[in-house]
Amino acid sequence: MVDNADNADEMSEQVSWLKEAAGHAINAGREACQAERDRQEQELERQRQEDMEAAKRIVAQIPPLIRQRATAGYNFAVVLQLKSTVDYTPRPTGALRRYDVCEISQLKGVAAIVFDQCDLAALRPTIEYWHDGCGRDSGFDIVVYWD
Repeated sequence: MVDNADNADEMSEQVSWLKEAAGHAINAGREACQAERDRQEQELERQRQEDMEAAKRIVAQIPPLIRQRATAGYNFAVVLQLKSTVDYTPRPTGALRRYDVCEISQLKGVAAIVFDQCDLAALRPTIEYWHDGCGRDSGFDIVVYWD
């Protein structure tokens, strides 16, 4: 017959071991979670920096483009052709989806930065839909206007 005192001691050791092992597992999990958050934050910051650099290059090309277009007698210029999922978040499919509308709130990354900088420069940016007339190709552009 097994002694209840021996069972109690063995049970107490198992509980102590479980408590310690669970504590280590919790701490390791928390550390891994924090490390993943830190990695994701670093990736977001790296992406923000890349987006800012790309936007700077695009914005630097806008004044010469405006001069060229104004010299040709136009009062507008396409400053950026948008790529779905890269430059804007497409609307979800469904009954209320309008394929020919892209809101400012849908812009992201480089496109959002370029649009904001054009807006701050009073270039009256708009997001305009275009298509090839055949239904094969379409998209959106950021277009600026001046008087």
